[in-house]
Amino acid sequence: MAALREEPGDVIVTAVGDMIFNERDQRPEGTGEKNCRILQESDVAIGNLEFSLNERPELQKPFYNFRAPRDFSWEVAATGINLVSMANNHALDFGAEGLKECLRALDLSGIAHAGVGRTLAEAHQPGRSGSRARRNGWPASPDALLTDRDLRADLAGPCPATINPARFSPPAKGEGRAVEGPPPPT
Repeated sequence: MAALREEPGDVIVTAVGDMIFNERDQRPEGTGEKNCRILQESDVAIGNLEFSLNERPELQKPFYNFRAPRDFSWEVAATGINLVSMANNHALDFGAEGLKECLRALDLSGIAHAGVGRTLAEAHQPGRSGSRARRNGWPASPDALLTDRDLRADLAGPCPATINPARFSPPAKGEGRAVEGPPPPT
């Protein structure tokens, strides 16, 4: 089998899974360079951001403390990641205000985001990243955000993308409930 070769006009996409880190790299100089090189040389390097970038530890919900200060976004960018998916169960760990701060930190460090937004309509827009890849949108597939802490009453404020309106039956209760979905097409 021949090795793949990059051809003119190709867009190189590299993806990693869940990213949960909140400390600067403590390894000796050069240790992590080989790991990041593939991400740094890609046109689009995508990861699932499972932590928040904000200065509001007091907003932490009583379950997880996956948070780093806003300027840590530059550490994420230094790895080569330039697009994050945030349509996950940690998007609102620090509430709407924490999510808004996180989006601002990502924007300032040049990391595009998909699956969350300042409104539900924005959350359903694809993220755009990479100079050659800007013409392409990169959607984030939303998790089924069905717990009460994930549902947002105010869809005009910061929120994650959610699945289309649906009914589901929790096995223990046997009753369905509606969940919010994307706005109707315009």
